[in-house]
Amino acid sequence: MSFIPDFMEHTKELEAPTAFWEWSCYSLIGAVLRDNCYFEMGYRRIYPNLYVLLLAEAGARRKSAPFQILEELIDNELVGNTKMFRGQCSIQALQETMTNDETHPKSRRKLTGGSVFLLAEEMSSFFIDDPKLIQNLTDIQDFRAEYSKRLKGSGNSLIKNLCVSMLAASNQHYLDTVFTSQAVFGGLLSRTCVVLGGDYRPPNALMRPDLIAIGRRRAALTAQLNKISSLKGAFTISLEAEKLYIHWYERLYQSMIERPDPTGVKARVHANVLKLSMILAASELRKEINVNDVRAAIEKFNAISFNYTHFAQRAGSASDNEVATKLLEMLKDNYPNPVEEKQFFVLNWGYIDMASFQNTVTKLEKAGIINVSANGLKLSYVLASDYAEKMGLKNE
Repeated sequence: MSFIPDFMEHTKELEAPTAFWEWSCYSLIGAVLRDNCYFEMGYRRIYPNLYVLLLAEAGARRKSAPFQILEELIDNELVGNTKMFRGQCSIQALQETMTNDETHPKSRRKLTGGSVFLLAEEMSSFFIDDPKLIQNLTDIQDFRAEYSKRLKGSGNSLIKNLCVSMLAASNQHYLDTVFTSQAVFGGLLSRTCVVLGGDYRPPNALMRPDLIAIGRRRAALTAQLNKISSLKGAFTISLEAEKLYIHWYERLYQSMIERPDPTGVKARVHANVLKLSMILAASELRKEINVNDVRAAIEKFNAISFNYTHFAQRAGSASDNEVATKLLEMLKDNYPNPVEEKQFFVLNWGYIDMASFQNTVTKLEKAGIINVSANGLKLSYVLASDYAEKMGLKNE
C-alpha cells in the first residue's frame, strides 16, 4: 500500500498543479496522524503536522480544488479522527474547540485534545480580524503537551496535546496582507511550506466523468487513510537514513553560519524534513523512516526553497556585485558542470531576491562570462569556456 501515488492517480485529471496536489496530500496525512505519532529528536519530539500554503497568481492556477477532495477523504464515517475548520473562524473559536472534547458527527469517534486540521481556501479571509493573528498562528504550530491560553470572557483555558495542521491558499495579490514583516521575521514564514504551482496541466472540462471509477478510488483512499490514522507511537530511522540526514544537516548548518537567514526558514527546515519523512513512511504504513524517505523529503524542500525568494527583499537583499560574486564562486567550483537556478537559491535563502539575480545574470551573459541554458522551465548556468580558460580552469 502507498497512499500518496494512489492519491496522485485519483487527482491526475484535475487541473490544479501537481505540486499543489502533492503538498495537499502531505498535509492530509500529517493531519490524520495527529499527535498520535512522533519522532524523538534530542530533547524534544517532532510531530508530523505541517503548515502548507498553496501560492498562485490571481486566477492563473486552480488552487481551491484540493480542499474539497481533502474534506471528502477526512470528514466521513470511516476516518473522521480529528477536529476540522473550513470556511472562516476566529482564533478564539479555534482555541475553544481545541480545549473541549467532542464527538465526530459522522465517525462517532471521540475527538480529544488539541489536534485540528485547518482548511483555509483563502488565507487572507479565513481568520476573522485579530490583531494577534500572526502571533497566535506562529505560537500554536509547535506541539505542546499542555498549552494555557487566556480566552476573552472565559478565563484561562488549557489545551492538551496541541497539534495544529493547516492547508491554506492565497495569491500574490493578497499575500502581503497575511505575511507581514511580523510574519516573515517572527517565525510564521519559517513554519510554513510555501508551494508554487510549477506546471500547467492539460485543460479538462470533465463533461463525462467516470463516476463509478471515481467512487471506487475515493473508497479505496478512504480505507487506506483509515489505516494510516491507526498508526501510533514513536517512529524510528534506519542507519542509512540517519547517515544521509546527518550529512545533509551538517552542510545546512555550515551554510547558516556563512550566510544567516533572518527569516528563519533555513533554521527550521531540518525539522520539516523529518516531519515529511514521517509522512512519507506513514503513506506506506511504516513507522521506520528509510533512506528513500529522507532523500525524497530533502528533495521536496530543496524544490520549494526557491519559493521563499519573494520575501528576500524585506530581509535586506544583496547588491548586484554581491550576487555576481556568489554566483561566479559557485560556477567556478562546479565547472565544467552547470548549476541549476534552484541550487543557487537553496544556498542563499533569505539573502538574494529574484530581481537582483536576474539583473546580474543578464549582465554576466552579455559580458560573455556565463552561458545560460534552459530545459523546460529549469534554467542552468555555467562559466563561458573563454572566461574559464582565462581563470585557469580546465574543461575536464
